[in-house]
Amino acid sequence: MNSLAKNNKYPLRCGICHHIINNPSSVYQSKILYIPVCENCRTIFSEADINLVLNMFLAYGGHFGQYPKEEFSLPIILKSLGIEGESMKTQLEEINIRMMHVAFLHGITPKEYISRLREILS
Repeated sequence: MNSLAKNNKYPLRCGICHHIINNPSSVYQSKILYIPVCENCRTIFSEADINLVLNMFLAYGGHFGQYPKEEFSLPIILKSLGIEGESMKTQLEEINIRMMHVAFLHGITPKEYISRLREILS
């Protein structure tokens, strides 16, 4: 028996990594957002992280792992955002959200992001 997802012109895709979901019965459905999440992403992210990542991609676009992980650098991102001195203190929340989005685009999980942030701040 062929899967409907395989025959569909627009296959079901994971809302986090955008991989095609071949077995719709294995889809995780967020209680907050009606966006499917594949089994692989479900094993990587906690339920809270899934909602965070889905909301981030809804707001800013992209998908998890869109860019190579090796190219992710917090100091470079801070420079590209034009963050220096006092402006960093006044816009910390917005900066954190924007950097987290870029981290997700590079396939960095929330735990990895926090770890890297701690390294740079210490």
